[in-house]
Amino acid sequence: MKLLNMLVAVLLLCTLAGVVEADAAAKITVTQTAEGVYSVSVANVAKASALDFTITYDAAVLSNPVISNGPFAGRFGAMQVPHNDATRGTLRVAYLVTAKDVFFEGDGLLATVTFSKTGTVTPKLLELKSEVISDAGIPVAVESVVTPLPGTTVRTTTGGGDTADNTGNNNNNPNPVNPNPGNMGGLPGVPATTSSTASSTTSAAVTYQNPISGVVQDSSSRGPDSRKESSQEPSHQQEQPGGTAVQDGVASVAADTAKKPVAKKQPEPQSVNLQSLESVAERFRYYKGPRTLKGLSELFDAARYKAAGVEQIPAIAVSDGKKVVTVRIALPVGSAVPGFALKGANLKGLRSLSDRLMELDALPQKGKLDVRMSIEIQKTVAEIPLLVVPPVSGGIAGQSDQDLEKLLAKADARNKTLLYDLNADGKQDYLDDYILVAHWLLKQQVEKKIPAAKTAVPR
Repeated sequence: MKLLNMLVAVLLLCTLAGVVEADAAAKITVTQTAEGVYSVSVANVAKASALDFTITYDAAVLSNPVISNGPFAGRFGAMQVPHNDATRGTLRVAYLVTAKDVFFEGDGLLATVTFSKTGTVTPKLLELKSEVISDAGIPVAVESVVTPLPGTTVRTTTGGGDTADNTGNNNNNPNPVNPNPGNMGGLPGVPATTSSTASSTTSAAVTYQNPISGVVQDSSSRGPDSRKESSQEPSHQQEQPGGTAVQDGVASVAADTAKKPVAKKQPEPQSVNLQSLESVAERFRYYKGPRTLKGLSELFDAARYKAAGVEQIPAIAVSDGKKVVTVRIALPVGSAVPGFALKGANLKGLRSLSDRLMELDALPQKGKLDVRMSIEIQKTVAEIPLLVVPPVSGGIAGQSDQDLEKLLAKADARNKTLLYDLNADGKQDYLDDYILVAHWLLKQQVEKKIPAAKTAVPR
């Protein structure tokens, strides 16, 4: 009887251990699908607030990683936060959920990473470190798997750092993983992955497995939604003439990513001098020239922003609380990873286009006039005011050029009459002129896009 009870107890313990192991089966897999192209997929993710992976690559052969969001990231409206250290050859990417009570769950293609390849030398195998953060902000156990192209040497790395060959070949010079990949561009809320955290809270083993017919994940273990998603995922991306082919990497990707256009490779930025800029509104404050639409519109000079390595899209934005502004930032040669801060706007996305080019998506807060972006690189801070104006009523926006010229002529320092108060501060000043001319420029852009209506000639 005692023997029977012992057997039952052993079976119960084995069952419980299997349940625990199944619960801890979150997995992040990097699969090489073409030369320089790697897909990053996740499996068995349960209620996670952040997904974080670090790839160590052969920097002598691979460079300029470009990250494309996959259907899994788009399904949850995830924000991508990249950090590439080209010198060490480490690329760290964190994905965060931005909506309330939304968490990562299930399986799917998280991202595709495309490198530019130099020469004909075959790069060394990637190293992968992964972290999954629960809804409570606690790291959970995760398995990191690397699948190379068929015929590539396969190696298994244990938690103690010992490496065993899975094939007859031997690679004696694996890339070391950078234990401190940085602060993810200075953004809060992204945990820093350290070697001690990985050993105590996550699976320390990195498994290199042989590719099986190019399949990233076993679809039989997924739910019906995941199987539908996997049928839409391409086995590899098409290559462009420049050797790099990636999809658009916007943070909030639509769920139907199969229809996403392939983005062109971004040109390398020229030499830039990142520095603080005077706002266009301040230029209106000290303007002494003619109060005409032509004279005041010349204060909107994009050349100063271009010289500082900053491009705003659209060039003039309206703070209606709906439209997102994209800011492209060219970084100086050899600069460290920048940190960003926003005033008067909310961050919606941040991505790396190359080692020296980043894009930031910001949503200006409704009605804001003073919207600024601060960039910090190696303790040097540059403040960049964005060209944002509040919306105005249809009456002032619909006036003709002649009527606007008359308003500008009347509303000078000598005239105390309140003719137009576009920022609702109870006074007539340079800020109202700035808003007025900005909306006039926006109107000109719209009129250029709309062809003049043809009048039918009666017979």
